[in-house]
This record gives sequence, structure tokens and C-alpha cells, in this order.
Amino acid sequence: MRLRHKPQALPTLRAAPNVVRRPDGWPGHWRLLFFHRPGPLYVEIGCGRGRFIREAAMRDPGALFIGLERKAEALYVAWRRVEEAGLSNVGFIFDDAANVAAYFAPMEIDRLYLNFSDPWPKKRHAKRRLTHPRALARLSPLLRPGGELWLKTDNAPFFDFSVDSLKAYGYVPVRSETIHGGEPQGPVTDYEAKFLAAGQPIYHAVFRWEG
Repeated sequence: MRLRHKPQALPTLRAAPNVVRRPDGWPGHWRLLFFHRPGPLYVEIGCGRGRFIREAAMRDPGALFIGLERKAEALYVAWRRVEEAGLSNVGFIFDDAANVAAYFAPMEIDRLYLNFSDPWPKKRHAKRRLTHPRALARLSPLLRPGGELWLKTDNAPFFDFSVDSLKAYGYVPVRSETIHGGEPQGPVTDYEAKFLAAGQPIYHAVFRWEG
């Protein structure tokens, strides 16, 4: 979804106390220093406009959510949605997904969400996919043993690639389903709501990381 330029986005994000822009001091300390309480730590890589993370945090107030997003206009909308909902269990990282490993300690994350990640459909761009072995080598050490990776996409070839890649890397399949429209059964992204309304198939899988 195309976002208009928002001149207030960058100044607001730079001043917001719940938006982190540098990894200094955060790895291993999110629960204690950022949220000031214990809880399972869930990270959405590429949170976009924040509809999913807002709904997920409202449904599970005992969990701690962090959304990573590199586009200022999208992150500004996500931040505003969370602020308007009055949620204290959501924080944001304003950075590229390629840098996510710098923000967390090994085995710090309980669950990773990859919701409608860029599929990079051309074969020569496969190494840029977040489910490519090169990316999994960065992400997997951040998950605790038994932690989960949740994947959703509307792109069937990317889904098939991801399933094969995750299995080969050592992830254990827990659940896999194809959703063909209808009412949302859980938190959804803006993309997902649009696809559900159009009856477009959505591919969803959950994997467990054994470490």
C-alpha cells in the first residue's frame, strides 16, 4: 500500500521514547530496560503500518511486542495506532531488517513474525529473502530453543521456498494452512485484510526452532 510523504514522521519517530533507532545497550535488556517487566518477547520484522502488532498486543497484553520497520511513513502510522490504543506492551525499532541481529541477544526472542515479507520473486534476488539460509543464519540464533517463527504470505512460490528453506535449516513444522477469504480469525495486517476481502489465498505456517 502506497503511503504519502508525511513531513511529521521523522521528527516524531526521533522523539518518541518507544522507538529505538540504534542497538546500543538493548541486546539482552528489552524486558528489564524497555518494558520494565517480564513476559514473552515477540518480534515482527517489517511491521508496516502496525495493524497486526496493535491487534496482537491488544489480544495478548501479557506478551511484549517489538515491530521493526525501515520506512518512516509506515512506522509513523504504526506508532500512532499504538499510541491511540494506549498500549504499553509495544515498542518499535526504526531500522532495516538486515540489522535486526544487532538489537537482540542470542536466544532472547520467543517468537518471530514474518508477515507478508518481500518475496523477491526473481531467482537472482533469492538471497535477499528473509527465509533464505543466509538470513536464517542471522535470525535463528536470536530465538530461544523451542521458540517459534510464524510466516504469512500471499505469494505461493515464496511460501514453498520458505517452507523448504526452514525445514532444511532445522526448523520443525508445527502448522500449515491456506486461508481462502472470509472473516479474520486473528490479528491481521492491512494487506491481509485486503486479500481476505478479495478471497485471495493466504499461506500461513508456524515453525518451531529447536536450536
